[in-house]
Amino acid sequence: MTRRRAIGAGFLAGFVAGLLMTVTMLLVAWLFGVATPLVIMGDRLSVFIPADTFLSLMGRVGGYNNMKQLGVGSVIAGQLLVGGLGGIVYGLVMRRRDRSLFIVTGIIFVLLPLAAVGILLWPVLGTHYYGLPINRATVITLAGLLTSFIVFERALVLVFRFLTQPRMQINDQEFSPPIGRRASALLPAG
Repeated sequence: MTRRRAIGAGFLAGFVAGLLMTVTMLLVAWLFGVATPLVIMGDRLSVFIPADTFLSLMGRVGGYNNMKQLGVGSVIAGQLLVGGLGGIVYGLVMRRRDRSLFIVTGIIFVLLPLAAVGILLWPVLGTHYYGLPINRATVITLAGLLTSFIVFERALVLVFRFLTQPRMQINDQEFSPPIGRRASALLPAG
């Protein structure tokens, strides 16, 4: 595989994985009331902005709701961009390897991000939209993050594998197109 193809397939796989992770976060928030990084990142960072600057920024963007929407949209865009960049790194590493090990990708794309986000957002991880106590809400939020990061890792690996698998060559001497093992195994089910 060429370097250019590895970068392109890696970025696309990372972007798709980031999109699926974002959808997972939204589903977890909707179903379980978990406050995801999409929302609480702004809450965590806003404490470092002086009050007069915060009010000035809020006035410039048209109020608190617009400011919150801008913050959530920025976090989503950043998540997709970081997902794409992570996909590029994964693509360049996988260019020289046959297959990935879940232990390695799990540590890099699940445990390290979980630890980083957990440390960064620790003061606001107890936020819960259905009113759970802080300790239980923190555990549920971390479980939601773990689920989202696992979705990202699995999607990245599977989409990259799908994009880079070798295509079947059609033999000119055959009368029917070649059928792979999976297709022939699933043919009776169809």
